[in-house]
Parts: sequence; C-alpha cells; structure tokens
Amino acid sequence: MDPSGWRKLFRSWPPEMARRGIVVTSFDEQIPFDGFLVGDVFVLFSRKTPDTVGARQVVVPYDNIQAM
Repeated sequence: MDPSGWRKLFRSWPPEMARRGIVVTSFDEQIPFDGFLVGDVFVLFSRKTPDTVGARQVVVPYDNIQAM
C-alpha cells in the first residue's frame, strides 16, 4: 500500500474500535500493538509488553509498513 494509504487508515481509525493489531514492517518485524499515535511521516505504536530490549514503544515510518 502507498504510504498515504496507511496514513489515511490510521487517521480514520473508528473511535469505537480498539486500537490493537499487528503491523508488519519492511524489516520483517511483526509488531503487536495496543495503541498508536499518528504523525505526518511516522506512526508511534505502543506495545502491551516490552520487546527483547525492554522498549514498549516503536516509531515506524509509513513507508516501512508492509501489512497490518
């Protein structure tokens, strides 16, 4: 999907729908998330549990999102 498509999808997320899912990046990483904040170029995903280095949040450019 074009980066503007991902941006539109996250910006128009229905308020009654939980902000949870899994995003797959171009780095072949699967990121389960339970919240997100959108920007013009990046989206910040919040994880319920930390990753292997202890991070609970990750910033991903829309260009690097492959699937959700």
